[in-house]
This record gives sequence, C-alpha cells and structure tokens, in this order.
Amino acid sequence: MNNNSGLTPAQQQMLLKLAGEKLGINPAALEQAVRSNSFDSLKKRAGPKIDGMLSDPKALEALLNDPKTIALLKKLAGGG
Repeated sequence: MNNNSGLTPAQQQMLLKLAGEKLGINPAALEQAVRSNSFDSLKKRAGPKIDGMLSDPKALEALLNDPKTIALLKKLAGGG
C-alpha cells in the first residue's frame, strides 16, 4: 500500500487484517483492491455487509466500539 497515510507498513497490515475480518474479505485481496482503486470489486466481495455498515449509524458505532478496533486505533496512534 502507498504510505501517504503516515502509517508504517506493519500498521497498514494490522488495519487491513482488521478491516478484512470485519468485512469478511481476505486482507491480501483487500490490499489489492485498495492498490488498484477497484472499490467496486471490493464492494461486491463484501456484499451487503459493507453497505449496511456504511449506511447504518448503529452498525458503524458498533464497529468503532469493538475492542479490537479500539486497540488497533490506539496502537496506530502510538498509544499502546
């Protein structure tokens, strides 16, 4: 992945892994979709799950309050 995000490669891999788990997509396939800007194929792979997550504030809130998400965000921010 392009490192314009300011994330280290290890942090990028952790983020891809968590996102892949939540969306039910292999992290390598997710990375490939991001690299090639093929978000349509990514959306097709994730199916209704991603639509539901993005359009449902409660689902998005649940994702953001998930202990794995919180731990990952803290780690990415350098807070442990």
